[in-house]
Amino acid sequence: MKTKKDKKRTKAMVLATAILTTGLLVTGCGSATSGGAESLEGYYQSTQNVDFLSAYPEYTFKQATFGTESIEVYSDGTYCLTNTTSSFSGDLLFNDDGTHSEVPRGDESMRFYGTYEKTEDSGLLTLKLSAPTSVVVGSIYSVGDMEALGYLNTQAWTDEMGSRVGGESGSMTAEEYLESVSYPEMDVIIDTSTGSFDYVNLSQGE
Repeated sequence: MKTKKDKKRTKAMVLATAILTTGLLVTGCGSATSGGAESLEGYYQSTQNVDFLSAYPEYTFKQATFGTESIEVYSDGTYCLTNTTSSFSGDLLFNDDGTHSEVPRGDESMRFYGTYEKTEDSGLLTLKLSAPTSVVVGSIYSVGDMEALGYLNTQAWTDEMGSRVGGESGSMTAEEYLESVSYPEMDVIIDTSTGSFDYVNLSQGE
């Protein structure tokens, strides 16, 4: 059972992470270690995605997770893919009179960095993205009964970060965590008329 001190610490972590995640959402990838070292050559936005989870009939719990992605590519051949998600649970009611009922479950922003190659044909731009070489995360989610994941950066890893992501299974290294969230090399097709692409399920690479 968490003590009052533990609860206060968790609330402080959630608040700090919420501020951090908001910052990640409204700022570009900038000059991060693996992306943005040179000038920005392209910015592309995904379609929206909704994943729905229901524990029925064992439980009445329902959850909807909304996601979007963006890709920034740079003149030095690097990219930054940002995946942001927001989750809501509860009744998930959206009535015709404008009233609604939902419980915010938090959000997460993950920035993946790597290298890319591109080809263009008939109004379609294909970006071949390498498997990520680093990731920066802002998350209020947790592993088991651990405190929120908070800020994670595989290029500036700390023992505390390793403990948070490892949970009861034990601490993880930066390399182990990167492998756990990585996706394989993949092609992303951009519609150059709109600068958009279909949302990619990164857990499946498709």
